[in-house]
Amino acid sequence: PVPEPAEALLGVGRVRVECLRAGIAEVSAVRRPGFSGGGGRGGEHAVRMAPVRLPASRQVRLQRLYGGRGRGRGRSAVYKEDGAELHVVLREADGPLIDQIATLIDEIVADDPAGGPPPTVESESGRGSGAAGGGASRRRRR
Repeated sequence: PVPEPAEALLGVGRVRVECLRAGIAEVSAVRRPGFSGGGGRGGEHAVRMAPVRLPASRQVRLQRLYGGRGRGRGRSAVYKEDGAELHVVLREADGPLIDQIATLIDEIVADDPAGGPPPTVESESGRGSGAAGGGASRRRRR
């Protein structure tokens, strides 16, 4: 069995990898203890991610899965296209926060890297060559 602190570090590592894969530079979460989501089963966390770029199809998927009606009351999601920000409220009753964040990135954001060119069918050496900074080498290592 893995000790709980080690388990938490593994979760953080998973989120960091998902963020690199999706081009997300910032993730923040704030506990909202006054909003239990009904039934007193725990609080909620307001999560903000940036930069996030979602095409229309991913925005529809976001609202379907996280728009309040999908998996339970108390959830909500707001995508701010102008600021390239994603704001989501996640409930403690739905599981560990770190796992929910990793799942959100994987389900909604990961296929559409933020700030980079759309994925194309090219050789491995040609992918991401137009990106600025160190992002190109990160994408190449997938």
